[in-house]
Amino acid sequence: MIKQMESVKKDSSKLNELFFRLIQKKPSLSVANFIKELPKENNALLADYLIWRKYGDSLEGFPQRYFARLFNRPESDITVWKKTPPFVFENIISIVEGRKFVQYSYTTSNFEKIKDIRDKMLDLMDVLGGERISLILSCYLGKPYAEKYIEFLKDFDENNLKRLKDKYGVLVQQWLRKSVPRPIKVLLKIQDRKYHEISQEVLSRLVGWGMSDGGISATRAYFFICGKKKDLEKIKSFMRFNIPLIGNIAISENFGGGEIQRFDGSLSVFESNESWILYVKEKAFSTYLYSYGLPKGQKVLQKFKVPNWINSGSIEIKKAFLNSMFESEGQKHSVVFNVKRNKIDLPSVSFGMGKAVKFKDSLVDFLTEIKNLLLEFNIKTSKVENPKLANIRKDGHITCSSRFAVSTSMYNILNFSKAIDYSFNLEKKEALGKAIIEAKIKIERATLKQAKSTARANS
Repeated sequence: MIKQMESVKKDSSKLNELFFRLIQKKPSLSVANFIKELPKENNALLADYLIWRKYGDSLEGFPQRYFARLFNRPESDITVWKKTPPFVFENIISIVEGRKFVQYSYTTSNFEKIKDIRDKMLDLMDVLGGERISLILSCYLGKPYAEKYIEFLKDFDENNLKRLKDKYGVLVQQWLRKSVPRPIKVLLKIQDRKYHEISQEVLSRLVGWGMSDGGISATRAYFFICGKKKDLEKIKSFMRFNIPLIGNIAISENFGGGEIQRFDGSLSVFESNESWILYVKEKAFSTYLYSYGLPKGQKVLQKFKVPNWINSGSIEIKKAFLNSMFESEGQKHSVVFNVKRNKIDLPSVSFGMGKAVKFKDSLVDFLTEIKNLLLEFNIKTSKVENPKLANIRKDGHITCSSRFAVSTSMYNILNFSKAIDYSFNLEKKEALGKAIIEAKIKIERATLKQAKSTARANS
C-alpha cells in the first residue's frame, strides 16, 4: 500500500483514502511520516486537522504553538471544524464515517450569491469611497485577505473560473463555496441595514453625542450615549425614525458612582443620580461611526479632532454637531437676580472637557475647533484656557481639564439659540428659553433707552 501511496501523491483525495486504510492495518503509523507524503500545498492544513483530531473537540491541551498559524490562514478556524471541516478533509471524514466521497460542485446558486455580494459591495464602495472602506477593513487583522476578496469580486466571471484559480489559487475554492471574510460580512451588514444611507446631518449628531458624553467601546461592540432617561427616549425615537433598520436600541440605568481623587489630594464623591445609558449593541453600526471619525475606546486617553467632513460641511451639519455636543457637555444657561446690583444677570456658560496630561495639546486643539465652529454662527466666546491638572485616575493616568466661556450678552444669547436649541435636552432647553426671554427684555429696554436718548438729542 505504501507503493500505492507513492503512485497517487498528486491526487489528495485518493491519498487520504489510502492513508485511512493504512492506519487501520498499522495503528502505529506516524502521522508525521504520512504528512510528508502529501502534496505540498495540503501539508500544513492537514497537519493542523490531524492534530486537532488527536486532542478532541474541547481543544484542551491543544499546543499553543499552532494557534498563530491556525488563525491566520483561510479555512482554518478550529472552533468550527466540528461542524464544518475544511473542504480538503471532507473526503477523509466521509471515509472514517463509512460514507461515499462527497465531490463538491459549484452550482448556479453559488454564482448568483457571489454576484449579489459583488453588487452590494460595489454600491457601498460608490457611496463610502475607498478611503472609508479601507478604514473599516483596517479594524480587522484579516484586512489583506478581505482586500483580495474584493479584488476577486471585481474579477469574478463564472465562465472563466480557470483564470480566477490561476490568479487566486486555493482561495477560490472556498470563495466559490460562499465563504465570506469577516470584514466583508461587516460591510455587507452596513449595506443591508442601509447605514450608508444615513444623512450626514444625522451622522453629525451621532458623532457629536459620541464625542461628548458617549462613545464606542474599544472593541466596537457597542455605541452608547449617557444622559437622562427622558432625553435618551427622545434620542431613541430620533434614531429609529432616521435609521429604520438599526439594530436593538436599549436604555438602562447607569449605576456608576464612587470617588475621584483630585490632583491636589482631595477626594470628590460623585453619584450617577438620574444618569442612564442608551446602547446600540451592534458592531457594524459602531464600526460605521468609527469610519466617520468617532474614536473608539477611552476618549480621555487618545487624540481626536472634529472630523473634516463636519468642519467643511453645510450649516445644518455643523448645527447638528454643535447641538449634540452642547446637549451632553457644558453648563446650562441661568437667570440670576443680583442683589447688590438690583438687576437680573445672565452668567456666562462654560464648555469644557478633560484628557490625560500627555494629550493636553490635543484637548486645546479640539476645544479651539468647537470655538471656531461657534464663531461661524456669530457666537462670541472667550479664549480656551490653559489646561489645569485635575484628577489621578485609578489606572495612574493624570488628567487635565480646559474650557472656554460662551458670552451671554443679549445678542449673543439670541445668536446661540439660533444655532443650538437643545432638541434632546429638556432641562437645558427650558433654561435657554428663560435666558432668551430675559435677553429680549434687555434688548427692548436698551432700544427704548436709545430711542429716548436720540429724541432728546434732536429736540
